[in-house]
Amino acid sequence: MFTQLLTTAATALLLLGGHTQAANIYTAFLAAGNSTTGISWGTLVVAVLSSNKNVMGLVCDDHMTNDTADFLCRAAGFEDGHELWGRNGVNFSEHRISIETFVNVYGGRFALDYVICPPGARQLEDCQHRAVGSSDCNYAEGVVLKCKAKDDDLDSTSVLLFQGNGTRSSNGTVVLYGRRRMGLLGAQGVDDTTAEVLCREAGFRYLVSYNATKYV
Repeated sequence: MFTQLLTTAATALLLLGGHTQAANIYTAFLAAGNSTTGISWGTLVVAVLSSNKNVMGLVCDDHMTNDTADFLCRAAGFEDGHELWGRNGVNFSEHRISIETFVNVYGGRFALDYVICPPGARQLEDCQHRAVGSSDCNYAEGVVLKCKAKDDDLDSTSVLLFQGNGTRSSNGTVVLYGRRRMGLLGAQGVDDTTAEVLCREAGFRYLVSYNATKYV
């Protein structure tokens, strides 16, 4: 069963799913200091898949509203929405990534800008936004969210690598494990930066190589 799971590679992130015809957030998480799991307050990082561009980066706070903050918290797995929101450049020093992390880990990129969502938005297609990866924002404008978290919302997802026979390895298929969910990370949209982040989250110091193919 486990081998079968590994050998039928997904075409979308099974943890979140979604449409790929238009721009779609296929993963989102909050980051603060060196932590990216098990936290409900931090700088928002999203990976966005569109028909012509796949970008991992921050979300700019231009035209940010409470309804948009609620949507972004839901995208990060917090169904009850947000408690408060702000930006990297104002307060929240212990609840944000550093400018060095922004540059060195996320390439100084913004994935989304001018995001405007209606009440109850469930997917990015419900919102207005600039073209994916198009932004004139700087580090200080990165959105920081404090999401309303229940105990089971802090899923503490782990990144593990497995070979086809189900054994853990430093070279294998990426499997994401949480207390409530598990799934494969689809190859579509994976780039050098995403692969580097996944390696670090799996406990390895650096990426040697990656192969973003449909079958393993």
